[in-house]
Amino acid sequence: IQVRDLDQARVFYRDVLGLGEPVLDSSFAVEFTLSDDFAVVLEKTEAVCLNPAGAAQCWMMRTGNLAELLGRLRSEEIRYYPANRPEADYIRVSDPEGNVILIGE
Repeated sequence: IQVRDLDQARVFYRDVLGLGEPVLDSSFAVEFTLSDDFAVVLEKTEAVCLNPAGAAQCWMMRTGNLAELLGRLRSEEIRYYPANRPEADYIRVSDPEGNVILIGE
């Protein structure tokens, strides 16, 4: 996921989403390993037009405690919305760069 402000993105993914400490943390990339076969990698970019319409990343994650995550989102005053998936409870959150994350239990 390309981001302009790597420090802000690192804090959001680590502290607000609760992904824990990154396994790689440098001035140009941050990697959070979520399982043996999945990682979220933030890459610093200086692109002027980072996310033109429709180009933002979108991914989904599950959390063991959606209520706890909602509490962190509220405390940071981050807006979230129901993801309108009738088969399960999901919320839709945008990171500071506009990338969308669908989060469910």
